[in-house]
Amino acid sequence: MAAPCCDAEHTYESLARAFAGFGGVTRQVWVDNPKSAVTAHVPGAVRFNERFKQLARHDGFMPKACRPYRPRTKGKVERVVGYVKQHFFQRYRSFESFAHLNQLLEVWLLEEADRRLHGTVKEVVAVRFQREQTTLLPLPVHRFDTSYVETRQVGWDACVNVRGNRYSVPSAYCGQMVTVHVSLDNALAVYAGERGTA
Repeated sequence: MAAPCCDAEHTYESLARAFAGFGGVTRQVWVDNPKSAVTAHVPGAVRFNERFKQLARHDGFMPKACRPYRPRTKGKVERVVGYVKQHFFQRYRSFESFAHLNQLLEVWLLEEADRRLHGTVKEVVAVRFQREQTTLLPLPVHRFDTSYVETRQVGWDACVNVRGNRYSVPSAYCGQMVTVHVSLDNALAVYAGERGTA
C-alpha cells in the first residue's frame, strides 16, 4: 500500500491490506527493524513494539526481525524497494491521490510484477503464489484497528480537544478519561472503557 507516511498506523494498515489481498495471513512476518515493529535488539532476543505484538496476536502470525547490519536479509528488503522504483515508477510517473496510486499499483502487480520470473526461485510469481496460497492462515473475522489511539480528559463543558478541534460527548463523561480513535481517513470515535460515547 502506498501511504503518505511510514508511521506505525500506516504500516499496520499496509499489512492488513496485504493479507486481504493474499486471501489469508502468512505464518511469519519478517520486518527490517522499523520502530513501528521493533523497539530493541537485546542479547538473544528482540523486543517488539507492543502494538505490533497486538497485531500479530490478532492476525495469528509470528513476528520476526532481521538482525541489524546483516546484508543478506536487509538486501532482500532493499531489492524489492529498488524493483518498485525501477519498474513501477518508470511506468507511472504521476497520480492524482494515494487512492489513485494504489489503484495503479494493483494494475501493475497483475500485469507486470506477478507475471515476472522471480530471479531467486526461478518461477513465475503468480504461479508460485497460487501454489503457496493454500498454506496461508485464515483471515481474522474483524480487521485490526489501525486507528491512531490517544487518551483525552473530557472537559466540564462535555468536550474533548483532538488535533485542534473540539468534539462534544455526553455530559455523563465530564471529567473522565476517554480513548480517542482517529482512523486513517480521519473518522473519529470516542470510547469510555469498551463503549463508544460519540
